[in-house]
Amino acid sequence: MKHLASALVCLIPLLISTNVMAKDASVPFVGRLYENPQPSDPIFAHTWPRLIEEHNRAEVEGFLHMRPTQGKNFDLYLDAAKLRVPGGEAAVSIYSGPFAGCRGMAAGRADPHAIICPAHLTVYRDGSYKTVDIGTACRVGTDRQPTQTTSARTAYDAASNSIHLYAVIDGKRVERTSTDESCDRIIPLPQ
Repeated sequence: MKHLASALVCLIPLLISTNVMAKDASVPFVGRLYENPQPSDPIFAHTWPRLIEEHNRAEVEGFLHMRPTQGKNFDLYLDAAKLRVPGGEAAVSIYSGPFAGCRGMAAGRADPHAIICPAHLTVYRDGSYKTVDIGTACRVGTDRQPTQTTSARTAYDAASNSIHLYAVIDGKRVERTSTDESCDRIIPLPQ
């Protein structure tokens, strides 16, 4: 009986953590500033192959007095999330700026809000990858780090073999951005 009691004590944390994982197996998007991004970095080589060049051009056109130094690229910002899918891994990335053409941004707004920006999905399997332009996806604009209750998120949906994209702010799902675009999207996994 003593051994059974100690086995149950060991199992309780496992059961609790499994229950929590079953409730939400989603992954938050995390923003990253790429200083002097390089085309050889997998996020650019596999997912956004022309982005650095297009971003450099937009910077020059937007700020005529600016030019990248020889061998350097202008900084750019991506939000990304990776998750396991059958046979591999999926990476969803959102081009957040500064010349991404995002919609729903408000100057000087510090509270969390949904912003829609260009997005790509890359699936890695068996040493190869496939990237698809998924149009747009929501990210959460805030000056805070993403949390479980305030972030853009993604999850794999086994029933439909798809990637689910959505956003939460203060624990509530964001259905639409301020520009009336959907934040809740289902993207079929490319084969």
